Amino acid sequence: MKDIPERTIAQYLAAKSSRASVRQISPEGLELTDAVLRDERDGGNALDSLLFNRDYVLQITLRSQAPITNGVV
Repeated sequence: MKDIPERTIAQYLAAKSSRASVRQISPEGLELTDAVLRDERDGGNALDSLLFNRDYVLQITLRSQAPITNGVV
């Protein structure tokens, strides 16, 4: 049981370094291929951490297995 936090942290770091870990497919056939938080005040750079009282942009990339009609986010 003692090694569980270390193993969990290692899995988290491995998943974070692999963009493939972000992928999820919805029942409607949409695949989330990327999700990035950006700070427009910092040139739109991707972020690893957030600060309170700031606005951020969430950029998501989806792939569809079929044409999308009337899509809403």
